[in-house]
Amino acid sequence: QPQRGGCAVGVDLKCVTLDLKSHVHVLQQDVFDVHVQTLLLLGQKNEKPRFFDVVLSDMAPNTCGVKLVDQQRSLQLCERVLQLACEVLRRGGSLCVKIFESEDVQDYCNRCKALFQRVSVQRPQAIRSHSKEVYVVAIGFEPSR
Repeated sequence: QPQRGGCAVGVDLKCVTLDLKSHVHVLQQDVFDVHVQTLLLLGQKNEKPRFFDVVLSDMAPNTCGVKLVDQQRSLQLCERVLQLACEVLRRGGSLCVKIFESEDVQDYCNRCKALFQRVSVQRPQAIRSHSKEVYVVAIGFEPSR
């Protein structure tokens, strides 16, 4: 049974025009400009900042068509998400990020393995066969590992 009183916080460069429920908050800004305290306050319950159960990133960079540049931009986004996750995830929480396939994915996974109990790379069946996107899934956040 889902826990009552949860919320979702999103970050997007573009304005979200959907009619969202009151427990869904969207920050229209660059993820590199997001402040951890803002995220924690949006997730608060009973006037106390609350840590998150899951950090999920489906972000992708604006691509330029130069494979190496696009891969680096994707990695930079994922590094930022990992940085934020380390600040906002509760112990035992999970992380899932979309990343462009590159030789840097293994290094990124190794950084995640230092912080999470389990880390895997997944390619959902729904992704187009020619897509270079994969997901890094990290479960069991342990900040003191």
